[in-house]
Amino acid sequence: MAIIRGKSDSDNIFGPDLQGDDIIFARRGNDTIDGGAGNDRILADDGDDFVFGGEGDDNLFGENGKDTLDGGTGNDRVSGGRGDDTGIYRLAENATYSNYYDGGTGDDTLRLVLTHAEANSADILKDIDDFRAFLLHNNQPDQAGNPTFQFTSFDLTVRNWEKLEVVVEPEIPLPVLSISDAETDEGGTLSFVVSVSEADPGQPITATYTIGFGPAASGNADQSDISAATQLTAQVTLAAGTSQTTILIPTVNDDLVEGKEQLTVTLSNVSANAAAGSLVATGTIIDNDLPELAIADATATEGHPGGPATTISFTVTRSGDNGSPSTVTYSVAPASASNPDDYNDSIDALSGT
Repeated sequence: MAIIRGKSDSDNIFGPDLQGDDIIFARRGNDTIDGGAGNDRILADDGDDFVFGGEGDDNLFGENGKDTLDGGTGNDRVSGGRGDDTGIYRLAENATYSNYYDGGTGDDTLRLVLTHAEANSADILKDIDDFRAFLLHNNQPDQAGNPTFQFTSFDLTVRNWEKLEVVVEPEIPLPVLSISDAETDEGGTLSFVVSVSEADPGQPITATYTIGFGPAASGNADQSDISAATQLTAQVTLAAGTSQTTILIPTVNDDLVEGKEQLTVTLSNVSANAAAGSLVATGTIIDNDLPELAIADATATEGHPGGPATTISFTVTRSGDNGSPSTVTYSVAPASASNPDDYNDSIDALSGT
């Protein structure tokens, strides 16, 4: 156990490194004292002091002056002593602990610090209303017969307080979960990045993901386009402190001419420590099987001099539908036939696309 003594002026005594059970005498002056961890006993003495108990089961004594005392986390006993003091109790830090706060003499204020959820609790609001009613009839500073008030929705017993302040901490926005689009060549892996605007340092963030396929039509992938081992529904997890992870979907390299194909990945069942952002992403598979173009031979009966012209029709075929038009350059060249004796360009050009 360490015994720490301040000087007779305004001291700053910080105990983050004081892990044991300490006794701190601040002495005179307007002191700032942080007990740190451990079961501490802090005596502020004279002056307008700020006293923070930190973790552990602490005993805080403001003694003389206008002191501000915050027990911190643990089973704490707080005494304001003489002077107009402020006692700070943070419910979120003390849900499983028992605390006793005594304002002492003076015009003392009890400050309850609540989260947004706590401030909307019917039981806690009733407790606060009951305490306000209690103060109307029990606001005489530190008389021997002053009664105590026991909050019922949390374990706090108080005595000798003349005023109540309720402070609601601003609601911290949840990190926003989103998924981004992905693209790969056929046979590659679609990599969907799942990310949050800010990592949760204490808890993992989870969601369910589902792979979806559109109606059977050009441009829509189907289950045969991805690896047979791929789960269509699974959970994605961002570990505590992590802001992104990846969903990997291997694709199949087939011999079909299909053009670009698309599928979707949809997130659902987002864990309570994250908010929903963009939850649907599109995966695009680029086909690597190009269609083949071919032209067939053609014949025609020669026309009569001075009569109507005869047309030779060449058929160009494509081996598959890649979802977009195909073009090719053509040209007409003489072989045994010659231009203009056997053919001419009066109807169609001898070259084009």
